[in-house]
Amino acid sequence: VCLLFAASFLAVSTKADEPPVAQLVAQTERTFSARCAEIGIRDSFLEYFTDDAIRFGPEPRLARPDLQQETSSNKVRLTWLPKIVRVASTGQLAVSTGPYVLQSGTNKSSGYYLSIWKRQDDGAWKVAADIGVYGPSATGLADDFQSYPDPPDQGAAADLLAYEREQFSPDVDLDHVYRSIASPETVFER
Repeated sequence: VCLLFAASFLAVSTKADEPPVAQLVAQTERTFSARCAEIGIRDSFLEYFTDDAIRFGPEPRLARPDLQQETSSNKVRLTWLPKIVRVASTGQLAVSTGPYVLQSGTNKSSGYYLSIWKRQDDGAWKVAADIGVYGPSATGLADDFQSYPDPPDQGAAADLLAYEREQFSPDVDLDHVYRSIASPETVFER
């Protein structure tokens, strides 16, 4: 009985010492970005992408065949930082997004990325889908990633609508914002 109690206590205390999944994904994202600066875009993406990862450029494609055809190089520097990380309730998928900077010689561009992460059988996280879009440099962002509070449980539609209204300022004209940044081909889904 004492041995069983000790084993269960150890399992509970070990679980309590683990960081939340969102923090694990954010740290993996930061390590991936550092690795990219160290060994280059091609090699780091091959290291952190799943075998069947999809990347958009602009159409969706399997990432590995394209990456494997590229040459390994450190001449182009890509860095990014997760600002928002959300984890599915199953703990098997996560999404991260934030700003990126791409530098090549004297040329510098910036934008935002969105990555879908998938937990692997060994517990590691790898990118299952990735997209980046050009945009203005990020300013005024928090120094570290943030994970939005969990939405309420799957309650009534009125509860979900109230939650959504709390998250977004009612004074913002979203239609105007969307039309000012979107191309005619853009499709918004809620």
